[in-house]
Amino acid sequence: MENKINKSNNNNSNLVEMIKSACFDLQFRRDVRRERLNSPTYYRWKAQFIILANKEKEKTLYKLKEKLNCGKLYFDKKGNLRFIIQKIDDLNNNLAQFLKEIKNNLPSKKQKEIALWLKAVEIIYKYKGKKLLRWQKNDFKEILNLYNVISKIKQKSKKEAKWISEAKIILESIQ
Repeated sequence: MENKINKSNNNNSNLVEMIKSACFDLQFRRDVRRERLNSPTYYRWKAQFIILANKEKEKTLYKLKEKLNCGKLYFDKKGNLRFIIQKIDDLNNNLAQFLKEIKNNLPSKKQKEIALWLKAVEIIYKYKGKKLLRWQKNDFKEILNLYNVISKIKQKSKKEAKWISEAKIILESIQ
């Protein structure tokens, strides 16, 4: 019995270690539909969860995928193992719960990043399938602020992300 408990704790600690190195990505996307008449441009907020690892971590990532019951696991062109969750339903319903369960085992900086990212995921989920101009201005402003704070935590470059200026323009257009 004790052996099973130790094995379970070891599996959880392996999963926690993987989460420590995970990327909690939040981005404002611009998509141009060139195949459509007049090539319309669409903007949207997108969140994704990504773990890059080497082949030795394959078993651990499969366990994480199984535990979360979502995501894709594959080898990229460079031979890195990549686990990714992009569907907002999976991020909000599956991953969020798991992160809340293990948050106390993570460094405080990562806890803060995850808490902010989860707030952004909740907002994106709330407006799933709705045009940006239908969002409440407070929520759009909040996700833009969350993006800025998360960027500072991650210590990304001081250069503004590619489409954030468009996000600010859209924010001003929301009634």
